[in-house]
Amino acid sequence: MKTSDYPIGIFDSGVGGLGVFQSITKLLPQQDIVYVAGNKYLPFGEKTTEQIQQISEKIVRFLIDKHQVKMVVIACNTATVASIAYLRTRFSIPFVGVVPVVKPACKQTKTGCVAILSTPLTADGSYINDLIQKFGRGVKVLSIGCPGLADLVEAGKVETPEMEALLCNLVAPAMKHNADIIGLCSTHYPFIRDQLQKIVGQSVVILDSNEPVARQVKRVVATLPQSDTTAGRQAQYQFYATADAEKFKAVAQQLVGNTVVCDVQLIDL
Repeated sequence: MKTSDYPIGIFDSGVGGLGVFQSITKLLPQQDIVYVAGNKYLPFGEKTTEQIQQISEKIVRFLIDKHQVKMVVIACNTATVASIAYLRTRFSIPFVGVVPVVKPACKQTKTGCVAILSTPLTADGSYINDLIQKFGRGVKVLSIGCPGLADLVEAGKVETPEMEALLCNLVAPAMKHNADIIGLCSTHYPFIRDQLQKIVGQSVVILDSNEPVARQVKRVVATLPQSDTTAGRQAQYQFYATADAEKFKAVAQQLVGNTVVCDVQLIDL
């Protein structure tokens, strides 16, 4: 088989990367995909850099050894920041990660204030703060760590009073300082976009990385040796969870539909 006949691998800490998965399937509808949820190790946002590198390496090795993936998408901001450079030294296949939307947020603001929502590890890390220093000159950038937010999405508690209360608390500084752009720097967060929009109002623009990541994946795929055997074929999707496969399946179906996530296999990594 040519490289193009092999699947793309995607991994995240849990269901968050399914938004990236959806965006990729829209641009590459005949592309086979293997998705791994590292939910055994939740929450990623409270792990050390070294721990995330070890977890990521295990998942990538599984994707290569079991499925011969041609590239890997790290559909997780925290894992991208902590491990993409490390993984590129360990494996020869292409990697695409999730870049925090600091640059477009700072570029688009009209009030001169933006809020960046991310996991605690990402918010405290040098990577996102370097981006803020680079692109946030003359802009007030509120970097807001969001403990517990990804956990609620992971539990399927998206449209709940608990989620609303947490979001109101998290975005209070953004509303106080008249931020007109909110950047979602966790792949879990786009799943609560509608609830967030209701709280901050329609005048506030909410940005995420799902579509930019998908476009980059399409660009990388185009550089690989191509095959003409994919025309008209039905893409095959496989899903794995490293813990509680049934719970992952239930929440995944809630978020993206049960016709997409039909089966989830449990793997021990």
